[in-house]
Amino acid sequence: MPHTDSLAMTLAEAILIEDHFEHGELDPLLPGTSELLSEARRVRFDAAIPPPKPRPPQEHPRRRIHRAAIACVLGMVGVFAVTYFTFLATPPTTW
Repeated sequence: MPHTDSLAMTLAEAILIEDHFEHGELDPLLPGTSELLSEARRVRFDAAIPPPKPRPPQEHPRRRIHRAAIACVLGMVGVFAVTYFTFLATPPTTW
């Protein structure tokens, strides 16, 4: 059942409702008891889960693209330099 404002309750109310149900003070056959109990369990479950940690701020996607482009250009320059100094800058050897 989705959460609605008509069933909103505090944690103390949820604990009290579950305690009454466990001790048999709430009749499970009455209409609305199962919804009330499921809402109480949802409130207790939500209270037991710690809130998520805030995420660190993300850098702008274009900045990430620029860094990747610069890294590719530097890599290409490095490959070109190794190729040049290995094959073109050395004099040809004769057999």
